[in-house]
Amino acid sequence: MFCKKLGITFHSSNLKSDEGFARGLLNAMYSTGADFTQTFRDLSELSMVEMIEAPEKVCSDLHWGFAKVRGSKQFSTFLKDYKQRLESEYGPSGNDEERQKRMKASNPRYILRNWIAQRAIEAADKGDFSEVNLVLKVLVNDI
Repeated sequence: MFCKKLGITFHSSNLKSDEGFARGLLNAMYSTGADFTQTFRDLSELSMVEMIEAPEKVCSDLHWGFAKVRGSKQFSTFLKDYKQRLESEYGPSGNDEERQKRMKASNPRYILRNWIAQRAIEAADKGDFSEVNLVLKVLVNDI
């Protein structure tokens, strides 16, 4: 599952190293209180060049999922390990299109949060289904 979320192919020969850097990312997200869903989605939207050659872009405000992990040593270590793993699978020039496609299939842009559903339910109880329709449109189309 984590290989899919990170856009890499599972190989039993890589199990130990893949598990190690995936655990590093999870620990960084957990210890900093980062939003897991958005952090994975942000990774799916970055090019390898941004991750590898310009890590300051990874930690910009444009990628709010990284806002809390940006100063984490664990996240920096993860990026280095992830870079090596991506280069071993995709080569030094990478294949962003394939990796990003794989990642976006496993990392939705939007997930239904309880507070969003509750707001839609409360509006629907009052006869206003606009919130329900908006939530449905966003979730179905991943806009």
